[in-house]
Amino acid sequence: GRNIALKQIAVQSSTYDSNKSGAKKAVDGNRDSDYYKYSCTHTDDNSNQLFWNVTLNPPATVDRFVIYNRI
Repeated sequence: GRNIALKQIAVQSSTYDSNKSGAKKAVDGNRDSDYYKYSCTHTDDNSNQLFWNVTLNPPATVDRFVIYNRI
């Protein structure tokens, strides 16, 4: 299937380093999971209610989703 979240608006509860790991990193198409290459998102560990969200525009029915874990 295709990535319907690509380049969509993403937000998260907190960001560990806003210059390197913002929510948009999860929808930029780069699947490199190495945090030190600044290619993935990372919430701030000090938050007790962590979330990440993407708004699909236009709205779509999702049959499956794939999450790539960072290393």
